[in-house]
Amino acid sequence: FLFGSAHVLKQPLFLQACELAFTGCGSDGNHDISEQEFGGSILLAIPNLNEDEIHELFLLFDTDSHGSISKNNFNTCLRKNPLLIALFSPQLLRLDFPSRS
Repeated sequence: FLFGSAHVLKQPLFLQACELAFTGCGSDGNHDISEQEFGGSILLAIPNLNEDEIHELFLLFDTDSHGSISKNNFNTCLRKNPLLIALFSPQLLRLDFPSRS
């Protein structure tokens, strides 16, 4: 697990993936992600999550307990738990990443 987490963090596109995942979650343009927006994004990857499970994941990302997820909260959580980027894979798969030469 630790080796896998360290490997993900070292990937050149990890920070770009975090940025794109954050942008993809927020739909109202207020620079924060509400629990409803977060849940909608997570359900694309894990459609059978219930409200309690979504809430627990939301609390993991809401590191300052303000009731919304700021970009800083989002990135902090993903740096601590880089494998959670997989929760946003449906959004990321629809995007074009630049190819590495």
